[in-house]
Amino acid sequence: MDFALSEEQRLLVETARRFVRTELMPLERELEHAVDADHRHRIAVRLRRCRAKRAQHDVNRLCAEHPAWLGAEPGQHERHG
Repeated sequence: MDFALSEEQRLLVETARRFVRTELMPLERELEHAVDADHRHRIAVRLRRCRAKRAQHDVNRLCAEHPAWLGAEPGQHERHG
């Protein structure tokens, strides 16, 4: 059996890693050093918005680039956002 990741799977893994490294980790570090509850709350709200917005963007992009993942023909996936 071949357990190696396909090119598309490697792309998805790298996209997820890059997002965590560039978007989430800086906010997590800031959250760890927040001095009061209000500051922590504001950072947590930004973190949730960042996660949701970026995740949707990446899913839309990957689905548009790899329509076979959805069982569609190229060009059939409608891009949003």
